[in-house]
Amino acid sequence: MKFLQHFKIQILKWSKMINKLNEFMKEKIEKINCHNLIKEAMIYTLISEGKLLRPQMFLYSIEEKSRNKYFDIAMALECVHTYSLIHDDLPSMDNDNFRRGKETCHIKFGEDIAILTGDALLTLSFDLIANSNLSDEKKIEIVKILSKKSGADQGMINGQVLDIKANDNISINLLDNIYIQKTSKLIEASLVIANVITENNDETILIILSKEIGLLYQIKDDYLDLYGEFEETGKIIGSDLINNKKTYTNFYKQNELEKIIIKKQNEVNKKINKLNNSEELKEILMSLYNRRK
Repeated sequence: MKFLQHFKIQILKWSKMINKLNEFMKEKIEKINCHNLIKEAMIYTLISEGKLLRPQMFLYSIEEKSRNKYFDIAMALECVHTYSLIHDDLPSMDNDNFRRGKETCHIKFGEDIAILTGDALLTLSFDLIANSNLSDEKKIEIVKILSKKSGADQGMINGQVLDIKANDNISINLLDNIYIQKTSKLIEASLVIANVITENNDETILIILSKEIGLLYQIKDDYLDLYGEFEETGKIIGSDLINNKKTYTNFYKQNELEKIIIKKQNEVNKKINKLNNSEELKEILMSLYNRRK
């Protein structure tokens, strides 16, 4: 009972943080001097019922009393993540019609505006960093980390290319490599950028932890894509199967996947225990473990 009560308190705390971040991001975008259509599309895709996992992991790696000072960096991380989702959903890529329980950007606004919305969010991320209250040295370091982890040099973009060009002979090792680059690298950016500010932890541990979190996240995604429900996931069930895309569900049965997910959870918990101030991060990951979307 005590655990359940504690977990409910944490969910309320995360909800408050998500609401504060959403309010901050909406205010920032509303101040941009641009066409109302692109502004509307940016708010539509960025402000949602999403988990804001990367910004939360970043903020909960920083001392509580200082977190409000770094909302612009948290927003920069979410801008990069959201831009990648918008482009990932396009007809030329995954061709998804729903994201986070609502129409994807290109369905709502058209493919041309969706592409430009993704571009706008990506460029906004670096504007946010440049105008943050950090020292110039830390701004440069953060830009280097975010651009590399989200870029083509073994980063998110390269992972997406590998994903697109993967053929029917894809192996589980290649799939892991795709997931590490597509997902783990931006999680890594979130934790490593927080460490640039706090200097609390060994960066090597953060890199290893990010890899495991990204793999766990993607494996759970694969599981939910086939065994979840639209009302919870907000996405069409079996979309990977429809698109003839190979995932963990092609290599393992449902009960085997469930065991793999539990094993990955335990591995992540062991690694996160090595971090300083790890309790809140661990609690965020609890929501990741138990998510249905």
